[in-house]
Amino acid sequence: MGRFQKIYEGVMRIIIKIDMENSIDLMLESIKDFIQMDFTWRGNLY
Repeated sequence: MGRFQKIYEGVMRIIIKIDMENSIDLMLESIKDFIQMDFTWRGNLY
């Protein structure tokens, strides 16, 4: 559940950023970065 909470918070942060910037390109960049970070973080964990 802790991991899900972390991912949820990250996604919410991205959504808030999109709201402020209102840019689809930035949204896609942010999501790509976030997914990459999540995989890196998971890779370091196991």
